[in-house]
Amino acid sequence: MSPNDLAYTYAAQALGLTGFVILDWRIAVRQRPDLFATGVEAGAVNATAWRQRLRTPPGMVKVRADIGDLTNVEVWATSTRALAQRISDLTGLPVRQLQVTDTGKTSAPPPPARPGRDPAADRFADLVTREPGRTCGQCDRYTAAHACATPEVSGVPHPAPKTLRRCPGFVPLWDANDKRGAAELWPELPAAEVPA
Repeated sequence: MSPNDLAYTYAAQALGLTGFVILDWRIAVRQRPDLFATGVEAGAVNATAWRQRLRTPPGMVKVRADIGDLTNVEVWATSTRALAQRISDLTGLPVRQLQVTDTGKTSAPPPPARPGRDPAADRFADLVTREPGRTCGQCDRYTAAHACATPEVSGVPHPAPKTLRRCPGFVPLWDANDKRGAAELWPELPAAEVPA
């Protein structure tokens, strides 16, 4: 196994079993003699793979710890809850200090768009209407080729079938229970935009 493979195996298995991984060759060689036959081999992994290839995974907490006589040991954990006790139980060494160096949290992602709504496809996204939009798949002008038969009216030649829109060209399917067209559904739309 290459040093990268050994480092990945050690980290993945430790995280999966205990919820944390101690990234120090002196601990690794004691904990996993099946992976690291010698301290030299574990030290090579420590110097190459852990420092270069492996980065703190998202959502993981990075901690600096003093474990036994070892100082400044890097630990990745899924949670810091009772982490000192868990490390001590696993290694048999006292944990003298724990300091969180990176919470693994990045800036919050943008909020997801409202499901079924594509603001770029709905020219009237900011217009408040009494009735909600209808999907293009509910319109008689939506063809089997996934195209709008009247793109000059809708403004979108190839709309997604499940996108909610208030389209001035909306005509209900022949078998729909609600037979109202665009003019009846959305009288709030500009009158010049709604075809007869």
